[in-house]
Amino acid sequence: MAYASTAPSLSDKTTYPYFGRTVLSDSKLTSVIIDTCKRIGWKNMAVLYQDDTWGLGLAEAVNTAAAELD
Repeated sequence: MAYASTAPSLSDKTTYPYFGRTVLSDSKLTSVIIDTCKRIGWKNMAVLYQDDTWGLGLAEAVNTAAAELD
């Protein structure tokens, strides 16, 4: 059970069948970020992130979701 692990990779039940968390995955936060950008009407955005597991997980999730908008 994790209280602060938000990395989307931990949601893979094949790799981590017994993992649980008490916070939302970054993939849920990503949908909020993308929805906000769409609502504001932004066509471009930059992702600044920390070069670690947490930062890379969120950056990859945001980039993937943004690419699907095109």
